[in-house]
Amino acid sequence: MASDGDWKRLFYVRRTVLQMLRDRGYLVVDADIELTVAAFLERYGDSVSRDDLTIHCAKNEDPNDQVNVFFLDESKSGLGAIKTCVDKMKQGGVTSGILILQKALSGPARTEVLQSKKYRLEVFKESELLVNITEHHLVPKHELLSDEEKKELLEKYTAKEVQVSSLRFKSRIRWQDTTA
Repeated sequence: MASDGDWKRLFYVRRTVLQMLRDRGYLVVDADIELTVAAFLERYGDSVSRDDLTIHCAKNEDPNDQVNVFFLDESKSGLGAIKTCVDKMKQGGVTSGILILQKALSGPARTEVLQSKKYRLEVFKESELLVNITEHHLVPKHELLSDEEKKELLEKYTAKEVQVSSLRFKSRIRWQDTTA
């Protein structure tokens, strides 16, 4: 259960997550993004359970490409929580997951996320999602690069792909991989 005042934080975090999913091409209902504070409180209450905020949605163009978003409790940022989320993804046939945490993952949990081969897991802290930074007027629109654009960019900066892709986890920038 969320403590007093957490519902406000979760309201903003949930809205940012829904906007992020929509920007990534997932089917998100506008009414969910535009949910008012009053409607949020009516739906979830002021002692909202993070489990009730779990989101499941599919891509607009490919209904088989699905994602689960889990809002983890402060006490659930260890390896057991990661395995529970992956088990829920297995049950639903989902291979992409987003974990929203109050604090950092434990060492073993972070290792599990980084080494996961079959399941693509992304991790965000709630504090990173209070505001949707992509809506700021100084932030340019982020788009995936085509193979040709990627090649031009690497040539322009005389860089190798490994030099850039090694930052992938920290910056959450992913190359569009068409070889898989």
